[in-house]
Amino acid sequence: MVENIPAEIKRLADEYERWAREGDITGHRPCSAEGCDCRFRHRHGWLTRALVCGGWECRIALLRLCCPKCGATEVLAPEWLRPHSPYPWPWQEAAALHYVGSPLGYRPVAALFGVDYTVLWGWVARLAASAVDLVGEVVRELLGQEPGAPLELVPVAHGAVLRKARTPGKRQGLAHLPLLAQGAAALRAACRRRAGMPDADQTALGALGWLGRYLAVHRGPAA
Repeated sequence: MVENIPAEIKRLADEYERWAREGDITGHRPCSAEGCDCRFRHRHGWLTRALVCGGWECRIALLRLCCPKCGATEVLAPEWLRPHSPYPWPWQEAAALHYVGSPLGYRPVAALFGVDYTVLWGWVARLAASAVDLVGEVVRELLGQEPGAPLELVPVAHGAVLRKARTPGKRQGLAHLPLLAQGAAALRAACRRRAGMPDADQTALGALGWLGRYLAVHRGPAA
């Protein structure tokens, strides 16, 4: 599976760049700057970013929009690209899930994914810290999207993560991480169905990056 991710990232990058050059950006035209009521931002050049998956690298051109009224600019990045990181969400997600689901430690898994073990540790720690709370939130969102729909999330055997964390909270977070990835993929597919879009592969990686943006929009000001 690891060896297939760079090809998928390249496909996603090409797809994004085609949309950025020629696609309909109507929904992104209203200015997002506070206090500005302009409804017609225009394309305003590109920001080039590096994409890294192990030993594979490429570059992606991100579309920049500009408001003719207030002058504010914004870069429209795809959901699978994590801000301020050259490692796409599918790569980080795959590495973290591989670590949780295998008997291997940080160093061998990090070597497999071409990163320093401290980088992998940071990915896993960041995701595990919020996994328990987010699983419940994702389940509530799923039931709201498709009430009564069957929901099957397959947990990781708790014993598999016992030796990978010293505290009960960290163990619980690691055990919930695969559940979170499954729930995020199921929620993404449900949202696509509700919008009349083709079903997405629920086993596809990158759902955690999508989930971050989804919750930022749907949590509301009280969150």
